[in-house]
Amino acid sequence: MTRSLEQVHELRQAFIADIAPEVLAESERLKRSRLAGEERAAEKITLADLTNPGGLISELVDWIVSSSSRPSRELALAATLPFVGALLGRRFASPSDLRTNFYSIGLAGSGFGKDHARSQLKRLATEAGLERFMGPNRFMSASALRGVVMAKPSCLCMVDEFGGMMRQINDRKAGIHNQLIPATCLRCSPVPVPLLRELHMPAVQCRSEYIIQTFASTERQRQKTSGRR
Repeated sequence: MTRSLEQVHELRQAFIADIAPEVLAESERLKRSRLAGEERAAEKITLADLTNPGGLISELVDWIVSSSSRPSRELALAATLPFVGALLGRRFASPSDLRTNFYSIGLAGSGFGKDHARSQLKRLATEAGLERFMGPNRFMSASALRGVVMAKPSCLCMVDEFGGMMRQINDRKAGIHNQLIPATCLRCSPVPVPLLRELHMPAVQCRSEYIIQTFASTERQRQKTSGRR
């Protein structure tokens, strides 16, 4: 039996009218089910669930929280990542030349046990003979920061009461030696090792402005030492 185009169109419209409500209802049901599943998954996943990436980092986090009276895997991970990053520093780089440099901040209330991870990592570094990777816990000037990077190109600096340091460097009345600390941190990035060898400098990871400043101060110190002799 043949049908005209008008008849086919009418049949199509009738079919859509019959099936559309069911299709829309099923689509809405699936959408609600998906959203409910995502909400349940989000409720089940906590920040602590993200602190077990495996390997050395997980082992260190487990070790730190095992001896804490107020265990916090989040704070332990915040301290462990830059610690391992310092141990691996100058040995690994991504295809885009990203290094294992980390800035992490642990925020918690008073009496939460924020200092435990820091104390344990210091203890571990001492017992394992890794003190060469540990830097100071406060910088009072940009020149002091540059001096530390020159002496220890790969090191971990665990700053206690970081809020106080932020007030120190952001105070409108702060001296230039404090104001230059953020700029010095921002300049840190890879530099070709041949250039550093040409300047007779260790392979620190900083831009040319930093190299020039540090090289100038190193050269002045070298001249002073030669003069004493």
